[in-house]
Amino acid sequence: MNLLYIGVLPSPVSWTSSNETVATVDSDGFVTNLSSGSATIRATVDESYLQLTIAFSTSADSVSDEFMGYVSGSLGEHITNAVDTRLVGKTAANNMLFFTTQDHETATYIRNENVWPANLGASLCSISPWNSTGGVNMAGVAISPLHIIFSAHYQISSGATIRFVLSDNTVITRTMVSKLTHPL
Repeated sequence: MNLLYIGVLPSPVSWTSSNETVATVDSDGFVTNLSSGSATIRATVDESYLQLTIAFSTSADSVSDEFMGYVSGSLGEHITNAVDTRLVGKTAANNMLFFTTQDHETATYIRNENVWPANLGASLCSISPWNSTGGVNMAGVAISPLHIIFSAHYQISSGATIRFVLSDNTVITRTMVSKLTHPL
């Protein structure tokens, strides 16, 4: 099985301001207020975007950083609400760990049925709990049966053994035979 190191972001983020006489935004998303008024700041990746309309008030020697909330119906609002709804009533002690059992010596992993995203099913099976380069550190994410993503600053070695756990607690072991650094 070939596993591929991809990188951290598939596409760059582009930033825009709807009213550059009121506020500008640079390529890192930093907003500079120029005058009083409103401006909508938009972050776009491929076909998706998040945007926030901000009312600015300029006075001498004043600086204000304030998040008022997401635009109704925006992707940011949807994602935040979906996560917040799943976290209601959960505690870190018994609802935040993905596995109730993690025995790396015997490769035994039992999924926590109470973890906050448990009912998302198979989509969470791609997170690796262990690899032979970094143990429980440097976990990768399988994005296909043949490919895995790792961060550029925390790579595993070619030839490393990597474990993944299916939703029924079956452990799948793979060997990374090559890797490629994404140019971003």
